[in-house]
Amino acid sequence: MTCYGACVLMVNLILLKMTNNYTGWNEIILFLQTITFWVTVRIQNEDPVFTVLYGNWPEFVASAAAWLGMILAVLFVFTIDIVLRNIFGSLR
Repeated sequence: MTCYGACVLMVNLILLKMTNNYTGWNEIILFLQTITFWVTVRIQNEDPVFTVLYGNWPEFVASAAAWLGMILAVLFVFTIDIVLRNIFGSLR
């Protein structure tokens, strides 16, 4: 679930970065999509019907390696364009 959460976060950030029309609605929808994942996981952790996720919330949010991976993935998404623009922009 942590890997899926990282994918959800990265996809929404990439969509936000690729958007060329910032009207406010797009940003709100992308924010809600990201927040909805975490709320859904929390609800499923409280319901015994979801046997795979039930009661795993402390382990789910306590993994320092997973949070570090998410932070580095987000930083990578935002810095790779700047680095490539500086490298290949100087070749023109």
